[in-house]
Amino acid sequence: MQHMPLSDTADLLENSVFEFITEKTHKAMVIGWTGHVQVEDIIFLVRRDVRKYARGKDLLTMNEELKKAREAFNEIKYVGCEAKLK
Repeated sequence: MQHMPLSDTADLLENSVFEFITEKTHKAMVIGWTGHVQVEDIIFLVRRDVRKYARGKDLLTMNEELKKAREAFNEIKYVGCEAKLK
């Protein structure tokens, strides 16, 4: 049987996450060259927090792998459509 978190607990966690993201976003805008938030700026900000840095790198790696898989899938799908047209 799963227990649902108390509403107050969920609200507190949501507020904490919102504050963390807002703070990091503002800092990233300040350190960034373009005035926009870049992935590299966020990675730079969490570089000393080993867990956050590792998670960020894992997510970036996974994102690249998904991009490559989508490209390969689309290429196969495109080749399959060409074969049907002939």
